[in-house]
Amino acid sequence: MSLVSDLKAAYRHDGLAVVQDFVTAAAKVGSMADLRALIESAVQQLGFDYFAIVHHVCFGRPAGEHVRLTNYPLDWVGYVRELPKLTDPVVRAAERMSSGFKWDQLGSLLTVTAAEAEYMRAAARHGICHGYTVP
Repeated sequence: MSLVSDLKAAYRHDGLAVVQDFVTAAAKVGSMADLRALIESAVQQLGFDYFAIVHHVCFGRPAGEHVRLTNYPLDWVGYVRELPKLTDPVVRAAERMSSGFKWDQLGSLLTVTAAEAEYMRAAARHGICHGYTVP
C-alpha cells in the first residue's frame, strides 16, 4: 500500500469510529440539549462546522412534531425564517435522492435555478457551504 492509501484507509476508519461512538452514546442521551452537543461533537470530528437535522417542511418555522435540530448560525436561521419562500436546492435534491451527496454535486443532480443559486451564495456568506446531505 502507498502512503496515500494508508492515509485514506486511516481516515475512513477514523470516520467509522466516530459514527460507532456516536451510535453508542446516542442510545444513552437523556435530553435534546445533550443530543445536540453529541451531534455537534461528531460532525466536528468528521470535519464539518455545522449540522442540521430537519424535516423538510418550512425550515426556520418549526411546527408540531417536526424535527429541527441545528447549530447553524443564528443570523442564517433568522435570514431563512424571513424568506417568503424557501428556494433551497439542497432540499430539492434531497427529495430526489436516496443516498447522501456533496453540495458541490448539485449541478449534476438537478438544474439549479437562479433563485436557488442566490440562496446558496447567501448561505456561503453566512459560512454555510461545501456541505454533505443525507436524505
